[in-house]
Amino acid sequence: MAKTALSAEERAKIDWEISQRLCAAAEEILGAEPDETRTVMVYLPMPEEVHLDGFMEELVRRGVRIGAPRMLPGHKLECREYREDHLETGAWGIREPDQTCPVISPEEIHAVIVPGVAFDRSGNRLGHGAGYYDRFLAECPGKRIGVCRSEMLWETVPADEHDLRMSWIITEKEALRFDGEA
Repeated sequence: MAKTALSAEERAKIDWEISQRLCAAAEEILGAEPDETRTVMVYLPMPEEVHLDGFMEELVRRGVRIGAPRMLPGHKLECREYREDHLETGAWGIREPDQTCPVISPEEIHAVIVPGVAFDRSGNRLGHGAGYYDRFLAECPGKRIGVCRSEMLWETVPADEHDLRMSWIITEKEALRFDGEA
């Protein structure tokens, strides 16, 4: 399926709508415990991925601890505390926390906001093919929240038995929850 060419203005509007839908679902995703006891890992986007600035602002406002991925050798990720003034450019030009940011263990993460090339209506994710998120999510017991523009929510994507389904998928038009995984 070919991507529809969206203008920068259209992308920004859709991305804001996705952020707002994430904010609306945050209590259900994170539970009723005080926000300051929660940790959410949020990816720092490549240009074509959904930008979640509005959602990150809401997490900061609520006092939620924010982590962001840092790439490691061997196609692995670690989560480090997100600090706007401690970012550097890593692999593929993606911003990531620098080495001075504290590491957050996968067990401390309540939800991981996951990017993807596409998702499907069964909760499967099609990534870029390097397996960074697949490896990380296998170690992380937190909820897996896939985000994409609605044009990238397909009926099916290729999935193997070992692939972990998302707990939720959020687009600008809908929030899909996969009970039993959430």
